[in-house]
Amino acid sequence: MAKGYMGKLLFVDLSTGEIKTETPEDSLYRDFIGGYGLGARILYSPQKDGPLAGVSADIEAQINENLDALDWDRVTTRPSKKKLLELGLDDVAQELWP
Repeated sequence: MAKGYMGKLLFVDLSTGEIKTETPEDSLYRDFIGGYGLGARILYSPQKDGPLAGVSADIEAQINENLDALDWDRVTTRPSKKKLLELGLDDVAQELWP
């Protein structure tokens, strides 16, 4: 067991008040040394039960949807030249999109 985790994870369903614990394998802690990324791993993994059982977040789709809504380039994640010109940032547009 990794130090600092007591070997268990607590899950609380805020809609029902149900509380449950899970005891993951030690490899989970080794894969996420110090807990960095552990929360994201749990958040974006498919849920085992409840109304979202088997559902996982499509992070790539969410990122692309946000970039499209902002009119930012999906590859560079920069504001598009069109958006910068629309905002009156001609000098920035020229710098980013020569």
